[in-house]
Amino acid sequence: MPSFDVVALFNSNPDAIVLITRLLESAGFTVVPALIPEVRDGRCDVDALMTDHDPSVVVYEIGPPARRTLGDVRGGSRTAVHA
Repeated sequence: MPSFDVVALFNSNPDAIVLITRLLESAGFTVVPALIPEVRDGRCDVDALMTDHDPSVVVYEIGPPARRTLGDVRGGSRTAVHA
């Protein structure tokens, strides 16, 4: 069962992660951040992140080209992604 106060945050910009994390935490959420380049090159284990924290919401930066960005998520995890 998902943890309803946990948000997984994926972004390629460390400053954006800090800003969005502060915003979500001020609203009472626990944020589990991950840098997209670290997901892409395997330094971030998305499966473990999702299993360990069981977020109810995933916030994922989709920048151009969107097809490649979504492919990174699909290729880096067995977790289903619906676009």
